[in-house]
Amino acid sequence: VEGDKYEEIKRSIATYGIRDPLKISTDYVVISGHQRLRIAKELGMTSVPVEIVDPNESEDVKSGRVTPEQYIEYLLIAENVERRGQAETDPMKKARIVQFLKEFWGVRDGSAGRRSLAGQNALQKTIADISEMVSESERTTKRFLKLNDLIPELQQLVSDGKLGTTAAEQLAYLTE
Repeated sequence: VEGDKYEEIKRSIATYGIRDPLKISTDYVVISGHQRLRIAKELGMTSVPVEIVDPNESEDVKSGRVTPEQYIEYLLIAENVERRGQAETDPMKKARIVQFLKEFWGVRDGSAGRRSLAGQNALQKTIADISEMVSESERTTKRFLKLNDLIPELQQLVSDGKLGTTAAEQLAYLTE
């Protein structure tokens, strides 16, 4: 957050304090609230409200499906999407978020609505679920996934806004 929006948040915190606690891991890693913490430091605040999240208490971590670090990264993405209303404005960052969610949720190409292989009654997550999480259409989400196949130099051009995502997606189908 920068500019006027940052100053608006800073004025609010200076006037009313931090209303929503920062979420931190048991290792004191900030999961959400980086901006609020930065502002609190700028304002000279010596304490802030926190909510401690133990990733080892997650069913996904307990089952061994994901590591505590992967769970923390998922929470970070989910919190940012919830707070900001969208996952990310940089197409390459959004592409990496989409790829992470695909891997985190075990989404396979063409897995729309299949039952879990573990025999559970719950439906597996799909591209539609990822699309909903990042506030994009399924088609756009699939385009973002393809951007991850670009060579780093082209990914940088996409991030810098010098190469559009549609053209970049087409280039991603080519060999290096």
